[in-house]
Amino acid sequence: MENWEWLTAARSCTTKACTLLGLLVTPSAIDAICTVYNGKSTSSPVVLNVYLATKDTKNFDFGDGLKLNRGLFVGSFTNITGVLARWKV
Repeated sequence: MENWEWLTAARSCTTKACTLLGLLVTPSAIDAICTVYNGKSTSSPVVLNVYLATKDTKNFDFGDGLKLNRGLFVGSFTNITGVLARWKV
């Protein structure tokens, strides 16, 4: 089953193994950054860093998805208004 959550601050989406399907990243200024972690906090392993050099909203679709065996945490927001995370467990 697909799940989604609109994030305006760093947080754990799930602590279960999941597949990250996509991210819609809305920057508040240029040079926006957010980080995706495989786990439940910023001390978990980094899966990817998203960098946006412009203030344009960008959709990232991961096709069959990125497998995360420890959960999904999206955080370390810099110049980010919000992130829509989509995943399935």
